[in-house]
Amino acid sequence: RKREQDEKELRQFQKWFKQLGMTLEEAYIEFIGELEEYYEEEKTQAE
Repeated sequence: RKREQDEKELRQFQKWFKQLGMTLEEAYIEFIGELEEYYEEEKTQAE
């Protein structure tokens, strides 16, 4: 049940990425980059 929902969301994301002219890989790399920056900032603030 949950898995169907995930697959539906994934397809939705893929549709958006296509419209944005991004491949899923590019989007993933971009997303990971954002996350790393966010965690770096969090770590810096915590110290």
